[in-house]
Amino acid sequence: MDYRTCDAMKKYNALRHMTVQKEEKIEELKKTYHELFQAIADNQATTAGTNKEGKRLRELENRLDKANLKHQEAEHIRRTYMQIKDKLQDEQLTYGHSLDALEKQIKAAQDELVELQVMYNDAVIARDAAQKELKYQEEVIANDRRRRDAELSSMKRVAEGKKSSSEKNVQLANRESITTDDAQGASGSGSGSSSAERGPATRGTGISEEQQQKIAQFEENFKHIKEVTGLSDLNQIVKRFESQGETLIHLQELKDKAEKQCQTLREERDRLQQQFEELKYSGETELTSMNQLLEQYKKEAEGEAQRREMLHQSVSDASRLLVQCKAGVDHIHDKLTFLNAGTGPSDKFSDRSEGQLPEMLRQCNDRLDELMASLDDVDIQEQLNLMEQEEVPRASLITPRLEERSGAMVTHGDNLWRLGKLIAPEHSLKLFNALGGVQRCRYVREETEEKSA
Repeated sequence: MDYRTCDAMKKYNALRHMTVQKEEKIEELKKTYHELFQAIADNQATTAGTNKEGKRLRELENRLDKANLKHQEAEHIRRTYMQIKDKLQDEQLTYGHSLDALEKQIKAAQDELVELQVMYNDAVIARDAAQKELKYQEEVIANDRRRRDAELSSMKRVAEGKKSSSEKNVQLANRESITTDDAQGASGSGSGSSSAERGPATRGTGISEEQQQKIAQFEENFKHIKEVTGLSDLNQIVKRFESQGETLIHLQELKDKAEKQCQTLREERDRLQQQFEELKYSGETELTSMNQLLEQYKKEAEGEAQRREMLHQSVSDASRLLVQCKAGVDHIHDKLTFLNAGTGPSDKFSDRSEGQLPEMLRQCNDRLDELMASLDDVDIQEQLNLMEQEEVPRASLITPRLEERSGAMVTHGDNLWRLGKLIAPEHSLKLFNALGGVQRCRYVREETEEKSA
């Protein structure tokens, strides 16, 4: 009886101890569950940006976007300056030849300018000589005009004296004719003599008028000659006419020479003007074509830069997605290693290169299928109801193997919930909901084995 009582007491104490330990384990699991739930809520709040960390994350994202914009702007400015630098370097290669060509053009223009300056000086000298000759001729003409005026005045005075004397002679002749007419009736012989005297008087009067007409005509012609030549002496007038022929020939030669120089200067001016217009329009055309080509290259460079940015962004997104997928596959593979605990850990994927990711995904899918197949044999809801009804004491008599299999599943349940979608979406919800039930069923199995032992 005492032996049975002691044995019952021992079992009772063992059960109480197991109950306390399992209750502590339940509290610990509840705490872990609440921590996981709180972590999920915090993660969702952070993603939504409703808590402090989410606001901080959003602020950091905004700052990152601003920094990216500044970086893009700086990159655009750098590309622009690089294009300017390349353009200047290209111009530097042809700058020496262009400078030599311009120097040759300047030298040729300077030589032409020297020639034109010499021709201009010759023209100025010829102009000054012609002006001096003209001034001298004007002075000579003025002096001759004054002398002719003085001679004309003296000749006029002489002509007036002769005219007055001729008038007196006419008056005397008239008086004589009147006296003769009065004495005509006295004698017949007197009439014949009077007629003979009147005839010579009349002839004398006719000669005087003809002389006056000739004198007037000569005076008019001589006046005209003096005005033209500027001289009054006949010998000087003859010499002047002879010298005027030589002067005319010299002036004609100067005129021809000046006309030739003017024609040459006009042709040179037209040629230089034509060269200037050709250089002007050719330079404008070349500049316009270069500007158009530069704008075309700028547009092509901007298009290539945008395409490069898009490709760079696509590569970055693909790289980030690849890293996330690789990390998720590695994590799932690590968390599912407890299914092969009986066969020992495998170091087949110790290095885990990118070429082994498909094999790792295949193994993860196989292990998840194996896990779900093992869960199909267990009635999780029945086990939960049984544990609630019996209120079996929870004890922390969990073997290292159970801790390795179940504890890791509970601790990383959230990771399996998120990353399980990448491999087996149809199993992830079942796996996440069944984690607690699997562990409780295994607690019941271990407890039953201990009791039977």
